[in-house]
Amino acid sequence: MKDYEIKYLKKKLLNEQQKVESQLTQAKKNNFGIGESIGSSTGELSTYDNHPADLGTETFEQEKYMTIRNHQLEYLGDIRDALQRIDRGTYGICAYCGIDIGFERLDSYPTAKLCIGCQKREDGEEINKNL
Repeated sequence: MKDYEIKYLKKKLLNEQQKVESQLTQAKKNNFGIGESIGSSTGELSTYDNHPADLGTETFEQEKYMTIRNHQLEYLGDIRDALQRIDRGTYGICAYCGIDIGFERLDSYPTAKLCIGCQKREDGEEINKNL
């Protein structure tokens, strides 16, 4: 991969890292919606539970916030890993077979560790070599 391509992808990763960190900081300030009553998290005016399902809704909302947070933390880890691979000089090289991942794939999925072929095998997809 060319130096200017790596610089472009590094800038893209750094921007994405900043965006995710900002989202996590903002969510932390809001306590991820945890500890809020269903009325405050959904904007209800009444503090009286109108329906027994409100508790289920509140639980669902809290689980949703935690799932989003966990996904963002995992994605942030992937971004940091990709930045470390850039520093080590191993970015853009498939972790399984060692071939070049390709700029197009990295441009659309900058945290990719595997080439398309190895990713398909990892996902259990069959590769049709006749096409």
